[in-house]
Amino acid sequence: MTVIDPQRAIWDLVIEDMRERDRVGTERYGKPLLAHDGRDTLRDAYEEALDLAVYLRKAMRERDGK
Repeated sequence: MTVIDPQRAIWDLVIEDMRERDRVGTERYGKPLLAHDGRDTLRDAYEEALDLAVYLRKAMRERDGK
């Protein structure tokens, strides 16, 4: 059972999450995210923002039923 420490700093949680995302990305793509990697960074960020909007709307629907 995981014990949640309510006193743990949010920054620490975010940094831990970022390290995990970096690990997953490196595992998935075989290298860390690098500049000049041939990807369209603005397109990638825009698509991630769209995904975020969907997840936020889903959470609102689940919370409020609307």
